[in-house]
Amino acid sequence: MMKKVIYALLIVLILPIFSIIPLASNNPTIHVYYTRYDSIYSSGGVKNFLLNSNSVLYTVTSVMYNNTISGNNQALHATYNKSVYLLTFNSISNYTGKVKVSIYTNNSLSLYTNVPNLIRVIVYSAGQSELVWAGVENSSITINTLAYVNGTGTLLLQFANGTSIVNVTLGIKTNTTLTKDISLSLLSMGFTISSTTSGELSIQTQIPKRYSPLFMSVNYNGTSWSNESGYIVTEAYFNGSLTPALVWKGMGYGFAGGLMGGGKLQFSEETIEFYGVNGTVVGYVHMVNVNGTNSFGLGPIKHSANFEFSEIKIVEVEGATVVHGEFVGKTYVNGNEIIIVANSHGKVSSTAYVNFTHVVSVNNEAGVLVLIYLNNSAKFVVVTKSNVTANVTTVKPENVSNTTVKIQDKAYVAQEVIVNSSSQYILFNVSLLTNNSEVTVYKLVNGELIELNSSNYFIANGKLIVFDDPSNVYYVVYNQQPSTVATTSTTQQSTSTSTTSQTPSTATTSQLIPPPSTTTSSSTTTVLIIGIIIAVILIAIGLVLVLRRR
Repeated sequence: MMKKVIYALLIVLILPIFSIIPLASNNPTIHVYYTRYDSIYSSGGVKNFLLNSNSVLYTVTSVMYNNTISGNNQALHATYNKSVYLLTFNSISNYTGKVKVSIYTNNSLSLYTNVPNLIRVIVYSAGQSELVWAGVENSSITINTLAYVNGTGTLLLQFANGTSIVNVTLGIKTNTTLTKDISLSLLSMGFTISSTTSGELSIQTQIPKRYSPLFMSVNYNGTSWSNESGYIVTEAYFNGSLTPALVWKGMGYGFAGGLMGGGKLQFSEETIEFYGVNGTVVGYVHMVNVNGTNSFGLGPIKHSANFEFSEIKIVEVEGATVVHGEFVGKTYVNGNEIIIVANSHGKVSSTAYVNFTHVVSVNNEAGVLVLIYLNNSAKFVVVTKSNVTANVTTVKPENVSNTTVKIQDKAYVAQEVIVNSSSQYILFNVSLLTNNSEVTVYKLVNGELIELNSSNYFIANGKLIVFDDPSNVYYVVYNQQPSTVATTSTTQQSTSTSTTSQTPSTATTSQLIPPPSTTTSSSTTTVLIIGIIIAVILIAIGLVLVLRRR
C-alpha cells in the first residue's frame, strides 16, 4: 500500500513539469502561402526545320498552396500541374490596350490586360526576381497571384512573338493601383495543349535562426547550386508595415547543358525574416529564381530555349503582431548590429529579443528605454524620436541614506542617493522605505534641486527604477505628488523639468537587469520555474531511494 502511495506521489510531482515549461514558442501555428512556376519557351529544332515552321513549344508547371498548420520545420505536400502548349504564329498585327496592376499589403497581386500573347508576369523588387505567373492567353486576362513586393519594384510582362519575346515594364508600389497604356506589334498567335500531367511535390517550412548563417540549395532540371549565406540587418516590408528584418541572400551560376550546345543558368535565392512586438518572429519570405538560356545549332538547324523558374513561400506566424514605428534606432551587441523600431506608446520591435520597455523623456523629447538581449548578452539602450540611439549604463548607488528635505516650507521624508558615473545615460534602483509609496525624484545640479520628469522613474516589484543623464546626488521624496510646475527647496531654488505625466512601463522587472531570456516572460517566472523543477527532481530522487530500501 505504501508503495502505491509513493508511486502516485511521483506521478503527481513529475507531470506538472511538462505543463510549467511553455511549448507554444517552439510549436507555433503558421499560415503558409506558396506558389511555384516553371516555364520553358523552346523554339526551332529538327521538326520545325523540316516543316519550315516557326511554332514554339511552351512548357508550364505550376503549384499553388495555401494552408494553416501547427508547428515549424515540416514537409508539406502540394499538387503540381504541368501543361505543354504548342504555339503557332501568323502575320503581324498591331495591338493597343492597357495593363492595370494592383499590389496589396497582403502579398497579393491583381493584374488585367487586354493585349494578347501574354506568357509570363515577373516582379523585380529589392534585387530579387519572382516569376509570379506563367501560362498562355491570346485575349484579355485577369490574374490574381502571390507576390512579395518590398515597398517598390518593377513589373515585367512578357509576350510571345514567334521565336522571340517582347517585354513591357511597369513601376509598382505596395498598396497602389497603376495603369499603363501599351501598343505592341506582335505576331498573331494560336495555341493547342499537347499534354497535361500532374503530381505531388514536397514543401519545407523552417523559420530561420536569427543571426546565424543559412544554407541555401537549389536543384533545377539536374543542375544544382548551393551556398551558405550570411545575413544583412535591415528593415523590410511585411504585410504593408516596415519592420526590422534579417536578409539572407545568395547568387550563383550553373551550366544548362545540351547534346550539341549549352548555356548559362543564373540562380538567386533570398530569405527575409521579419520581427514584431518584443522581437518576436512575425513571419518570413523565401524566394528562389532560376533563369537562363540554352541553344545549339547544327548547320541550318537551330534550337533555343528560354528558362524562367521561381518559387515564393510566405509564412505568417499566427498571433504575432508588428509595431507601427515612429522612430528607428541602431546599436550593437557583441559586434552584432541591432535594428530597433519603437513608438511613443512604448511598443518596440527589434532584430534582437526585447525583454523590457518603458517610455521616457530625453531632453524634452519622447524616447523609449529598451532592454535587448541576443546570444546570452543583454544591454539597455534609449531610442529617441529623432532616431538617436544611446547606450544606458546600469550603476549601483555608492550610498543610500535616509534624510529629510524641505520643499515649499514643508518637510518630507526622503532618501539621499549618491551615484558616481560619467556615462551619457544611467539606470539605477533603490529599495523603497515602504510599499505602495508615492515618490518624487530630484537631482542636485549646481546647488539646485531639479525635479526629474515623472516618466523617467517608475516602481517595479518594490524597487524604484531611475533613468537619467546623470547627476551625482539624487533625492527620493516620499508622499509628494510629482509636479508639473516649478518647485523650490528650503535651501536651494528648484526648477522642475517635468512636462509630461507619468507613463507606466510596458513590462515589470524584479531586478535592474533581469536575467536574459529568449522569450518575453519575466525573470521572476523563469527563476520560479527553474526552482520548481530542481525541487521536483530532488523530491523524486528521494522517493526513489525510499522505494529501493523497501
